[in-house]
Amino acid sequence: MKIKFKKKRLLTNLILGIVWIGLGVFNVWEAENNRWSDYGYLIIGILYVGHYLYDLTNQYLTIENGTIRKNGLYGFRKKINLNEIN
Repeated sequence: MKIKFKKKRLLTNLILGIVWIGLGVFNVWEAENNRWSDYGYLIIGILYVGHYLYDLTNQYLTIENGTIRKNGLYGFRKKINLNEIN
């Protein structure tokens, strides 16, 4: 069983990713001398879209085999046995 994220959170990550990617494309396209920081917007946008896709597929909590697992993108997964919950 999976407990899902709210659609508002997922949609916010997707919109932020699209906005950052749009700013990055605009900066790279319009600048005559591209600096490394101009590509930062693109990287941030890609990370937000990646976070959206991860959250969409893995959701918030997963309950299976007598454990509850909180999913986290950056390795912050936590697992608790249902027997240990008061």
